[in-house]
Amino acid sequence: MNKTVWKVGCRWSDYGNPDTTIADSVFFKKCVAFANTHAMLDARAGHLIALADGYNVIAIGEIVSAPKRIEELGIIFTDEAERTQFFNDEMLPYEANDNASNVCGCIVHYYRLEKNECFQYCKRGRFFHATGIEKHINELFDKIIQDQR
Repeated sequence: MNKTVWKVGCRWSDYGNPDTTIADSVFFKKCVAFANTHAMLDARAGHLIALADGYNVIAIGEIVSAPKRIEELGIIFTDEAERTQFFNDEMLPYEANDNASNVCGCIVHYYRLEKNECFQYCKRGRFFHATGIEKHINELFDKIIQDQR
């Protein structure tokens, strides 16, 4: 049975500039996926994430937690300076007393795709139900899980 697939973009800017990717520095490092939308709350544990850097799908993630507002995820930081930078950086429009934060996310177990497995999905958006690649992502995910046994 195919799992629901959500596309998440990892370039955190209005125009998708390549130098704004947060795949390594945030998504992979903290095992999270998030987007500046409450639509992220529609995702569920067990669903899959197609993580895209620009148009290139670079990883598949399996959601392992219920989605929540980013400040409620329990992200572990090495120290207070890292936490402050994470939440005060321009990439996260959140302040401690801001109850209107739209940034929602979930904890994700990522599987980086091999170079020959990466592919282009030319549909723009920070977060959406990726029906156009659902079958392909599920096939890649099944292969990855099989190869780990």
